[in-house]
Amino acid sequence: RYSILLDTDQSLWGGGGNGLVSKCDRDRKEFKTLSYEQLPCHENINRLYEDEDRNLWIGSNGDGAFRLDRKKLCSVHYCEEKQNLSNNIGRDFGADAKGNIWIGTESGGINKLTSKRLSVQNYQHDNKNPETISQNPVNAIYEDRNGCLWIGTVEGGLNKKEAGSDSFTHYTHESGALTHNSVSAITAD
Repeated sequence: RYSILLDTDQSLWGGGGNGLVSKCDRDRKEFKTLSYEQLPCHENINRLYEDEDRNLWIGSNGDGAFRLDRKKLCSVHYCEEKQNLSNNIGRDFGADAKGNIWIGTESGGINKLTSKRLSVQNYQHDNKNPETISQNPVNAIYEDRNGCLWIGTVEGGLNKKEAGSDSFTHYTHESGALTHNSVSAITAD
């Protein structure tokens, strides 16, 4: 799985194998690849995402997530070993109205990164608690205009987290809400 992003400056970014992230230099008509010092990643890139502060977020297939400061071209690494990320396979990103970054993972549910305090809060499935996320593999994250966070999972359907709540409402094939329980993308109509 690879990722392409057109950022707010209309620059094209591509993420590929072995941790390679490149930016298209339109004047020279070539891609410039970030060095390992700028982005210390060895794994394939799953997702590129730009937050409201114009940082580039990079989800990898085993090295966790990275926040790239595009001006300084240096990155901050978020992973299980350092910042308590629930899983090192970053699948998707989202942001909420409070400026928190949400990181969806392959098998660790979602993580809320509070940028100001640099703290991480994990939300994972718990078989004993029906108000937790329905499944841990996360494909998609989206915040609607009412501040509700929507999470698309693999075989767990669609999850809704109300703003200010830590509980999740599940929408599944079994409840009649979906035709299939894998949700790959979410957007407003």
